[in-house]
Amino acid sequence: MSQQTMSQETAVLKGLLRRLVVDEAYEEARAVGSRLVELVPDDGEVWYLCGRVKARLGELGDAVECLGRALDIAGPMLPIAVEMVYIDGAKGDLPGAIDWCKRGLELDPTNPDLHRELARLHAFRGDTDEAVRVLEICLRMPGLEPEDVKAAREELVQILMRLRRFDDALIYLRMIAEADDADDSVWTNIGHCLSRKGRTKEALEAFERAVKIRPDGHNHYNLGDAYLAEGEPDKAVEPLKEAIRIDPDHALARYDLGLAYYELGRFEEAVAESRAAIAADPDLLTSELNLGLSAMTTMGLGSGSLWATASKNPGSASHCIIVWAGYSAAPWFSSIISRAKIALTGGLAPFSSR
Repeated sequence: MSQQTMSQETAVLKGLLRRLVVDEAYEEARAVGSRLVELVPDDGEVWYLCGRVKARLGELGDAVECLGRALDIAGPMLPIAVEMVYIDGAKGDLPGAIDWCKRGLELDPTNPDLHRELARLHAFRGDTDEAVRVLEICLRMPGLEPEDVKAAREELVQILMRLRRFDDALIYLRMIAEADDADDSVWTNIGHCLSRKGRTKEALEAFERAVKIRPDGHNHYNLGDAYLAEGEPDKAVEPLKEAIRIDPDHALARYDLGLAYYELGRFEEAVAESRAAIAADPDLLTSELNLGLSAMTTMGLGSGSLWATASKNPGSASHCIIVWAGYSAAPWFSSIISRAKIALTGGLAPFSSR
């Protein structure tokens, strides 16, 4: 093969490799990359692209080797640093990923994506204060695009909410809403922060706004849940029913609807919704407690479910409340006192209804 023909083939294959990587056609890209490293073994870009392909295929050791070759040939390059962040993160090597993030920022100190990734890595590692500091630095950088500002603020909000710094989170959420008040997730997070601050009426307004923007099951559930928190189970019923209409397997919406029915004295409906919540999510312990309590109030139906659930957490606050409140309304109250006392000390005796 002549030098000219080889050069033409190389140019065609490199263009094809770039396109396949962009299209995420990694199996085909691997074959093209293998041919290219034979043709141009000293091309740093080819080794970098091969490393990226192997990383996406889960061949992390080979990916590191390819990227090492690229680094030896081309020297420090931002794409290599970014790819190594991905690989070390996939391997669970958070210190390594953090180190590569910092090396990437040495090459491009104003890269907002790397700042956000570094903050996420610090947060995953448990160093949330450092994560906050990195994002605050990012937000002070001049010339940020509006979408980068929003993304950094959203990342900061998530960390602040995990830290239960709801007042600080609300500051950034208000900033996001000022720039884009048509994002339902912003109003949802505002509602959650206000709810945790005990400002339930304001939280309701935020959840209502989220529903108006995007009337999906998740937002209807949040609105119904907020009405329950405000002590208005009658108003909670309709949004919760709408959430279930949209998503019949929404276990939390069914759980809340069962609770609303119970508080309204609609015990048969409460039993039905609690059963449906358990069917949607068998691990939803609180729904079984609701089922037991509702059934007890309707003449003892489902007492076995109640005791089976309570036995998972003997002596817990929920268990004791169910024992005392549920059975105090039941016709066999006098016969259950001894078992209630056992429950309070963490033990359970077998029980069958009536």
